Amino acid sequence: MFFALMLAAVFASVSHAASGTPAPAVKQLDVSRFNRIYEEPKQEARPQFSLFAPETWTESGALDFAKKHGKALSIIVVVFIILAGLQIPRMIRPELKGLGPFDVLKKLKGYSVGRWELAEINAFAAACAKLNRLSVQLAAKMDEQQSEDFLGALYTAGSYTLFVEALFLRKDVFARLPDDLNVEYGACGVNCVKRMPVKSMSVIIGDLREVGSGTLSFQAANSLAQVLMVGGMKEKAVELLRAIPPAKMHKSTWELFLDVCGAVHSLPAEAVEAIPAQLRSRVVMALIDEGHSAAARRLLDRQPREQWHVEDHLAYFALQLETDLAMANDFYAVFVRSVDLRAHPDVHYAAAQRCEKKGHTDMAITIYRRFISEGINYHNVSARYDSLKKSLAIAARNCAIMFTDIKDYTSRSSSEPAAFMMEYLKKHDDMVVPQIQAFKGKIVKKMGDAFLAVFESSTNAVLCGAAIQKVLSAYNIGKDERDAIHVRVALHAGEVSVAADGDIYGDAVNIAARLEGVAHADEIWFTDAVCLTMNKSDVKYTQVGYQNFKGIEKPVMVYRVAAQKAESGTPA
Repeated sequence: MFFALMLAAVFASVSHAASGTPAPAVKQLDVSRFNRIYEEPKQEARPQFSLFAPETWTESGALDFAKKHGKALSIIVVVFIILAGLQIPRMIRPELKGLGPFDVLKKLKGYSVGRWELAEINAFAAACAKLNRLSVQLAAKMDEQQSEDFLGALYTAGSYTLFVEALFLRKDVFARLPDDLNVEYGACGVNCVKRMPVKSMSVIIGDLREVGSGTLSFQAANSLAQVLMVGGMKEKAVELLRAIPPAKMHKSTWELFLDVCGAVHSLPAEAVEAIPAQLRSRVVMALIDEGHSAAARRLLDRQPREQWHVEDHLAYFALQLETDLAMANDFYAVFVRSVDLRAHPDVHYAAAQRCEKKGHTDMAITIYRRFISEGINYHNVSARYDSLKKSLAIAARNCAIMFTDIKDYTSRSSSEPAAFMMEYLKKHDDMVVPQIQAFKGKIVKKMGDAFLAVFESSTNAVLCGAAIQKVLSAYNIGKDERDAIHVRVALHAGEVSVAADGDIYGDAVNIAARLEGVAHADEIWFTDAVCLTMNKSDVKYTQVGYQNFKGIEKPVMVYRVAAQKAESGTPA
């Protein structure tokens, strides 16, 4: 535009200068007014030429400029015309995004395919996807790079059938088709794929990996398998994916393979070894569901636990639910520590769903309760929690409630080896469980390092707590701090709702749990409800004072029995 304006100004000045307009007369000096010798007036020096000086664009200046730079101006005009001619088609090209698929194809047919850019290719792919048919006339004209971009756009749009049809429009792919297919270039279509031997397909995919991009090769494998599955040839799709070397399979191809492969346990060893780490947990889950828990455990054990993904912890939890419920309870404390609930609520929710699926409703309720207590609103957690509680609560009774747990267990489980913590828990259980049973207590459930038990007698509950502390105190003699076991015991008495599976709920349980959270290690803490219903002559205790608990309106009076003063007594 600038050159056009400049050129117009130059020609206007030149034409005006050549029109014959007389130049202004030169004024003569009137010497009669002066009494001195006549002198010729001095000529003013003309300033140097400048494109931006006002004098340049006067009639005389423009004429001089045109005479002096006429050749250069001619070259500039010619270059400007050429550039404008090249840009005009691009400038008048309409916007394709707002048009319908038929209008897009109509407009694209008027353009030169050789000048298509990514915007035109994406518009072409979107139009074909909406119409669910391929414009072979246009697709066959694209060069190799355009064809690859077009295939990528079709794959992203999920048009796997059109992807396959476009793939077989490439001359390099078409040249590798078996001779006995008897098809012509540009007319292969999906029917050609259905008739192709799997070996020929895998060879084509391998060739694409060799000569083209890796993206195109895995897109081709996925699209071919999708077309075969839609066509009712699932076995042929599995055969095709199995023919690809496992080490060269893309993650998305592995996902598709796991979707269509009905028996993961039948995979060859080299395929299992090549499965990406992000999909290991999915394979473990599939093996568990297929009844091959031993194979699932071997697969998980190949990777050190410190290198596990969060999904691997979920897979191990599911494995323990399947094989050993007690071990699942023990591992849940490690699971909670290793997989942050706020960062990965989906993983915890999946764990709860797994518990429900396997009939472990009490553990599902425990996980849902953790969501609620931490104020995390995820999916239908509250509704599931309420529904499970209502379906389980079938009776009510009065009893003494005991909570026990190991001091600093959660923090230790994240730093100590898993094998050590499992052995540590086993020693703890071997000492605590017999004492609960000896004092006629019933273990409701075990949650990692914690026990929830009920007693018909408050006196037995307090004496049991004292016996537990006495046994553990004897065990800790001579042990270093790493091996020593320090437990806190909390007791409360009241009415609870008893579920069909034996789990208990209610405010009394909540108060006992809150008390366990503030109790000291190596001591037994109990509420005034226990104190009022127990035989005080059998127990020596001291007053702690009133405690305020979250969710409880009134403060609760609390007492304690120190470990060194505890006496085991005789069950009442």
